[in-house]
Amino acid sequence: MAAVAALGAAGCASTDPCAADDVAPAIELGVGENAFVAATEGEDATLVHGPQGGFHLNLSLALDGLGAQERLPVVLTGVVDGVQLAYAAPYVTFLCDRDAGRGVAWGLRLIFDAQPEDLAERDVQVTATLDPGDGTSLADTLALHIVDPLVSTESP
Repeated sequence: MAAVAALGAAGCASTDPCAADDVAPAIELGVGENAFVAATEGEDATLVHGPQGGFHLNLSLALDGLGAQERLPVVLTGVVDGVQLAYAAPYVTFLCDRDAGRGVAWGLRLIFDAQPEDLAERDVQVTATLDPGDGTSLADTLALHIVDPLVSTESP
């Protein structure tokens, strides 16, 4: 019986594709409500009109070098024309994306303290800062272009 248990344990042994190993810790900002989607500088991001009257962008994060992690504090900020107009400070659970070998989180809401008319067709500098709890800080910044199909910026 012990031999069967040892054989079973050996057959189940696997390496965690999201383990820290020898990858330098880093985060990457992306977009995405239902998955991590890598974004490029200046990419369009659709302003969401939330059900409670607020306005936000859906963001996502990828985490390298720390494996899948639960409940890490993240600070998200959004600056438009040098003024911080968006802020959120969620605790984020990173799930292992086995294909990419990194932790990912999505559906993060960067909430604006501004009206859609003041945000449509503007650029926002989004910053995500994560504190993994070891005395270090990881950050990434991404410029996005806010689009809002409900707000017309065309002259009549």
